[in-house]
Amino acid sequence: MIRLLAGDFRAEVEASRARMRMAAQILDRSYSRDGDGQFSSGGSDTGGDAEQSARDRQAHIDSARRYADVAGELDERINNGDDDATLARGLDVVGRQTGLSEQVSPIRNAVESGDRERAQALADDLIREQGVSKDAPAGARANFDPRAQEPVGAALRQGQPVEVVRPGFKLDLEGESIQIRKAVVDSVD
Repeated sequence: MIRLLAGDFRAEVEASRARMRMAAQILDRSYSRDGDGQFSSGGSDTGGDAEQSARDRQAHIDSARRYADVAGELDERINNGDDDATLARGLDVVGRQTGLSEQVSPIRNAVESGDRERAQALADDLIREQGVSKDAPAGARANFDPRAQEPVGAALRQGQPVEVVRPGFKLDLEGESIQIRKAVVDSVD
């Protein structure tokens, strides 16, 4: 199951990186330096501002997803009962995959010192600073809602009892709540 999720995670990270590369290419084409060495828009002010705003918004969402991935990894591994060494290695991997190794370091240090409660608090603070909130922690019981949850394997019916395997996350962006990661859930037998 974790390999399946890791594959999905890698695909999502690659898709996010591709979007970021495309946004960078668009920025390179849309902006050029004027005679004073300052950046100026190559398009009209109205269209350029709207495009820039859309790019900035998507960049913020992509960044928030990376932070949510770190918090989700920690939450899932703690719930799975991973030992401290395995948990620390998992944090190293997700830190490298998301480009957040420096931000993950204090969380990893707390895990290595055996203070999982502090590690969880640091991860929660990290996502909160980005405007991200966790729907429910791994291990929580809920009723299946396909709008906010995705099943691990077999299809689930709406309202069916489930257990959260990996939490879902929402981003509060300019007063709008955006589901940036659905919770991964499994049926409760």
